[in-house]
Formats: sequence, C-alpha cells, structure tokens
Amino acid sequence: MRAAILTTAFVIAVLALWANVRGAVSRGGSTVGVAGAPAPALPDVAAAPAGAPSAERAPDPIYEPASAAPALAEPPRDHVVVAGETLADIAHRCYGDAARAAEIYAANRDRIRDPDRLHAGQTLVIP
Repeated sequence: MRAAILTTAFVIAVLALWANVRGAVSRGGSTVGVAGAPAPALPDVAAAPAGAPSAERAPDPIYEPASAAPALAEPPRDHVVVAGETLADIAHRCYGDAARAAEIYAANRDRIRDPDRLHAGQTLVIP
C-alpha cells in the first residue's frame, strides 16, 4: 500500500514538472534547470524559413535538399567477381539498380564473352 502511494506521488510530481516545462516552453519563457540555474534556451524553430538548415547541426545529406552545384562524375572503379555473382548482382550493389547491368556489360565487352557467365576472380570495370 505504501509503495502504491509513493509511486502515485512520484507520478504526480513528474507530470506536474512536465506540465510546467511544457507550459513555459509554449509561452516562450525559460525553465529552471539544475540548482536553480536557467535551462539552455531552445532554438526558435518558427523563425527559420522552411527547408533552411539549422545553425546547431550540420546539414544531413539524406534530408537536406541537394545544392545547385552539379556533382562530379565518379571515376571508373574495378570490381573482382566473386563465385556465383551475376552482372545484375554487381549492378544492384554498385548502383542500387539491377537493370543497369547492361552498362557494366557494355563497359566490359572485351573481358566478358557471355554476360550470363562470369568467372570468379575476373576483374570488371564499373563505369
């Protein structure tokens, strides 16, 4: 019984603290941190234009829009064929699209006799 009362009192205290912090943040006020020191100010999200990177963090390439500068083409690289690998497997691994296997075949016509039969240890150029 005593544990239930203490648990209830703890939950009420946490909820009251949470409501106080939430209310202060929504009103734009500051909250009190440890030992009465003011808590760090939260960034003003509404002031930044949509899509603008935050000043507190570096831009995330996955979520941030790409810059207007064109990307430089990657130089061709080599790939050593593993036993059981196909051109579609290599294209999927290198480009994320198995349909681009024809590009790899076109770049390696002098090295590949049959596109359906690759040999383990064979070196291919990935354009």
